[in-house]
Amino acid sequence: MTRSLCLLLLLIVASNTFPANAQQVHTEDGVLVLTTNNFKRVLDDNEFVLVNFYAPWCGASQALAPEFAKAAQLLASRQSPVKLAKVDATAEPYLDEQFRLRQYPTLKFFRNGVFYEYNSGHQAYDIISWLNEFE
Repeated sequence: MTRSLCLLLLLIVASNTFPANAQQVHTEDGVLVLTTNNFKRVLDDNEFVLVNFYAPWCGASQALAPEFAKAAQLLASRQSPVKLAKVDATAEPYLDEQFRLRQYPTLKFFRNGVFYEYNSGHQAYDIISWLNEFE
């Protein structure tokens, strides 16, 4: 086979193996990083997701970040089905508008795609204790 034909076959196989919309979800400190493009897929793929809608410039968002990461890591270490995720609401205005966010950080818990308001504290222990009610 010619080199061009081999390259064409390789591209065909790769395009069938990796669909164009199969965007990998990145993590930071054990927290899934969500965007408008991957938000629905993450909710569809996971029964339980607690999402932190934050603004990078917000002091309360900055204070929550390490506690949220600690909670995510503790949940992962015990193989919990609950995933923790975050959305930079300033970079994802569609999601900010869709959920009518009024302040940052705002946490919303999704169970099978349906969201519930999070109503507990912002320490790792508080987050995990609140989530234990759903596991």
